[in-house]
Amino acid sequence: MAIRLLLGHLDQPGIEALAPRQLSDRALRELKEKRSTDAAFQIAMAHAVRGEPDDAFEWLEKAYVQRDSGCALAKLEPLLRPIHGDPRWPAFLKKMGLAD
Repeated sequence: MAIRLLLGHLDQPGIEALAPRQLSDRALRELKEKRSTDAAFQIAMAHAVRGEPDDAFEWLEKAYVQRDSGCALAKLEPLLRPIHGDPRWPAFLKKMGLAD
């Protein structure tokens, strides 16, 4: 879903000339500009997939503060797997009431 959200927020002109990382950077920047108040969980997932754990946890915290409904599914979301090994992950799950 995060990837679909990222790609869905791109303006199309010139898109074919961008390399994949540039495309991802542009999409994420546009998503943050347009949807930071209602898509924090999706932004966190995008950062996790991109291998940016600090940014992922920053946006998970924003999602928590915004009461983003996606947080309830955090434990099951496959796009967050890249940050499961981070020591902040169990603390986030505990904060959400999702810890084992």
